[in-house]
Amino acid sequence: MAETAGEQTVLVPVSARQFLRVLVIGAVVGLMTWGLTVLLDQYVFKNIICKGMESMQCAGSLQYANISASILSAGVALFVLAKLLVFRALLVVIAATVGLWGIAATLQPLGWQFALPAMILLSMAAYGLFAWVGRLRSFPLALIIVIVLVASTRFVLNL
Repeated sequence: MAETAGEQTVLVPVSARQFLRVLVIGAVVGLMTWGLTVLLDQYVFKNIICKGMESMQCAGSLQYANISASILSAGVALFVLAKLLVFRALLVVIAATVGLWGIAATLQPLGWQFALPAMILLSMAAYGLFAWVGRLRSFPLALIIVIVLVASTRFVLNL
């Protein structure tokens, strides 16, 4: 359907190139989250939490590392998406971060050969999905759909 000057579509237009950039950013965020989780767990949190402590408290170091890595990666993603002028970048980053909260720590015991590609693909899919939904012109509708999708994602990942 051709768009005239006075007619607006339901979705904000986005080029294929910009959407591809969002997917690449999602992949980089997945890689960064997984890598930072491993590094922070190994070199920061285990050294702080596990010194002279029982293994029960030491087991929480991976969760702390994942939380820190997710927040740092989300900050970088928000900066880059805003720089690329992605529509509703904050909504995309918050939804993807909450939707994938704790997934790196969940995937970690499966080994890096599975965890790393899975984290990259899941982050790519999350950023792509929420960037696509965020294109809706109606913010309340976009917010409701994002909340439903995040809740569904959390439900599926916690099975």
